[in-house]
Amino acid sequence: MQIKSRMLNLETHGGTCLFFILLISFISADAVIKETKNQKQLESLENDIFEFNVNHTGTNKSCLIARFSAAFQIKYTVPENVTASSVVNMTKIKEYSGSCNEQNSTLKIKFRDEWTLEMTYSLDKSEYALTNVKLTYNITEELFPNATNLGPKQAENKELSEFEVLIGKSFKCYSLSKIELNKNVTIEFRNYQGQALIKADTKTEGFDTAVECVADIVGSNKLVPIVIGIVLIVLVALVLVAYVVGRRRYRPTYQQV
Repeated sequence: MQIKSRMLNLETHGGTCLFFILLISFISADAVIKETKNQKQLESLENDIFEFNVNHTGTNKSCLIARFSAAFQIKYTVPENVTASSVVNMTKIKEYSGSCNEQNSTLKIKFRDEWTLEMTYSLDKSEYALTNVKLTYNITEELFPNATNLGPKQAENKELSEFEVLIGKSFKCYSLSKIELNKNVTIEFRNYQGQALIKADTKTEGFDTAVECVADIVGSNKLVPIVIGIVLIVLVALVLVAYVVGRRRYRPTYQQV
C-alpha cells in the first residue's frame, strides 16, 4: 500500500511539474514568434529610413535633426459603406523644410503625390516633446482599392506628448511607436531618433546623448527569448525522459497484507 501511495504522489507531482513547464514553453515560443515577426517588419522598412536636418535661420547650425521610417494605417470607405484599411509607407520624399524658435521646432515633409507630414516639437520647462502631428494625404484608387471617398484628407492631433526628453538630449526608439491622429489614421514610427530645440551656440554635429524608449531597453538583446525557448524545450525533453524512466523503475509490486 505504501509503495502504491508513493507511486501516486510521484505521478501527481510529476504531472503538475510537466504542466507548468509546458505552459512556460508555450509562452516563450509565442514570444519568439512575435519577436521574429517584428524583426521582419523592421527589415522591410530598412530602405525607407530618412534623415532630416533643419538649421537656425541664416546659419549652418542645426536646430532640429531626425531620422526615422514611418508608415500610416489609414481607414477608408468602400462600397456599401464598409470600412477597409491600408498601410502606406512614407517614401518618395520630394522635399522637406522646417523652422525653429525658442519654444518650438517644426519639420514639414512632402512625399508621394500630395502627401505632407508636419511634426512640431514644443518646450515645457526643461523638457521638450513631439506635441503636434498633422498628416495631409490623398485617397487614390492605387493605394486604397475600391475607395468611395477619394480625394485629399487631413488628420491631426494637437494634444500629444511623445518622445519626451530633457533639452540637450536626443530621444531614440528603434522599436515600433504608434501615434493616433484620429479614429481613421495612425502613424507607425520605427528606427526613430530625434533632437529638437537645439541651441546654436551649444551644438556640435550629430545627435547628443540618446535616451532610449522602454521597448528598446527591454528588447535590446534579441537572442534572449530564443535562448530561453531552446533551454525550456530541452528541459521539457529531459523531464519527459525522467518521468518515463521513473515510472518504469518504480513500477508498483503487489504484496500480500
